[in-house]
Amino acid sequence: MSGKNLELAHEFSTLVGASDLLAYLGMDHTASVDELRAKLKEKRKYMQGMQSNPKYKKQALFMIKHFSALDAVLQTPLEYIDDVRRRQESEHLPVLEMTIKGVLKGGRLTGEQAEFLRHQAGELGISEQTFQETLDRLCTEMGVAAPLPELSESEKASDHYAVLGVNNAASRDSIYDAYRTAYREAKGTPEPAAARSRMEAADQAWRVLGDPRTREAYDLARQSTAPPATQRESTPTPSGAKAPTAPPVRQRTAMPDTVPGAPRLEIFGEPVRRFGVANSPVHDEIRLRTAMPMNGFVTSTAPEWLRVEPAHLSPTTNEQTLRVTILPEFEEAEATGAIHIVTERGDRAQIVFEAKRRKIRPVTAFLAVAAILAIGLAVLLGSMNTIQGGGQPGLTIQIDPSADDVLLNSQSVGSGSVVYVANPPTGGVKLRVSQRNFRTYEQQITVPADQALEVPVMLELTEAMDFKPTAQMIQGTLDQEVVQKVMKPRSKAMDACIAIAAEPGKTMSGTVRIHIRQSGRAQGVEMEGDGINDPRVRTCLTRQAAAVYVHPLEEGDYATVRYDYQVTP
Repeated sequence: MSGKNLELAHEFSTLVGASDLLAYLGMDHTASVDELRAKLKEKRKYMQGMQSNPKYKKQALFMIKHFSALDAVLQTPLEYIDDVRRRQESEHLPVLEMTIKGVLKGGRLTGEQAEFLRHQAGELGISEQTFQETLDRLCTEMGVAAPLPELSESEKASDHYAVLGVNNAASRDSIYDAYRTAYREAKGTPEPAAARSRMEAADQAWRVLGDPRTREAYDLARQSTAPPATQRESTPTPSGAKAPTAPPVRQRTAMPDTVPGAPRLEIFGEPVRRFGVANSPVHDEIRLRTAMPMNGFVTSTAPEWLRVEPAHLSPTTNEQTLRVTILPEFEEAEATGAIHIVTERGDRAQIVFEAKRRKIRPVTAFLAVAAILAIGLAVLLGSMNTIQGGGQPGLTIQIDPSADDVLLNSQSVGSGSVVYVANPPTGGVKLRVSQRNFRTYEQQITVPADQALEVPVMLELTEAMDFKPTAQMIQGTLDQEVVQKVMKPRSKAMDACIAIAAEPGKTMSGTVRIHIRQSGRAQGVEMEGDGINDPRVRTCLTRQAAAVYVHPLEEGDYATVRYDYQVTP
């Protein structure tokens, strides 16, 4: 499948606020290719009539212009679904890769080590298929033999080929088509308990047979422990005829607290929540329930002021509570963000948070000033106590370049280039620093109880910033007000980069062009002017440029942020 088509599909999904094209069309994974394409044509016809409506103009023009690309993606839904899954997991993959590489450095991989890595992948919200693909790739690169994955007893005992009505020589595409058919038939079973049991059996069959490695392990297990499976011819089903019905599947015991026919992901409380925020953080909770314990991940669309923890669903319980913190860090009078919850089964939920800046009343303001003076006095006394050996000094984390999020023992403590924690946990503490385009930094540090500690963090780029637009690419536009806000703090750091090679009394001037791809991330940088021939300056500017993030482009293949510098040391 064309990578360009996949990019356009991702861009359109972002534009319309949908997780993927199937969700936008209101279809699920059981829909056939013909059904998906027919639904897309209906949407295009509808959008053609909405071009004059300002609310839908951008969506309509995008769909009309790129309809053939979206249609091509839906012709191979399995590849498209795999691409969506990889995009959703891409943020956490660098952490998993670092962990796997650390284990493989020993030159071998045992079954116990593989299970440990699989557990870590689950904690990061990474699917079994992506984990296995990543493990196989890194094992090949480092010359280490990878053991086959371990299957549960139920996965070994079930005849997954019979459940889906295919033979053991069927291709992955054929198995996927059979899975969709079996799932849809099971979903239509009148009795809820039987329907749920058959859907679970189909899901388990696809989990095992859909991944080459687990399928290989399953086939070997069947050869050694099970009687020969019944061979079925995988012949096309005549139009209008029903596909072969799978044999009865052993009933599973329903999860406690699970109501037959209930949704697999249920959110308690209001879907849209509004808060007034002054100078202090506001806290909220999201209570959720899944039909059964399962992995999943939780993300925020505005992590600079809307934060949520934990970042992953627990695979050991089906009722959980997420803690949400709304920080007074948004610049406008009002801000809107969302918390997205996605399970490994593909269930999704969104809770919207609307924050409005609340003015401090005069009395409150007076108390706030009094509190600040009191804190200042306490800091002064504290510093005196520190000199005398008492008190508890803080932790300062210096980060290059600035970070999106800094966590201590999984608790967010801030963001930026310098993060100060007044009362950090003492003893062994896990530090985690994340930033787009850079590898997630993790370090175990020891925080003393009786002295200040400074920790320097140098983030490592995940890829070279070497993208350059070509003549065939279409340049998009950016909201200049947003660009100014993004570049205002970044320009000081870039000026500091230029100053590395500055001569006393000489003004240095030049231009840095940062190329933004459709996702909103910086992926290329070009420089011209004074000082850029110094390798130290180029390296410093490249790192600062890589940390720039604007917003997903509404149109075009790329956009460029221009930074003109004039530095006089």
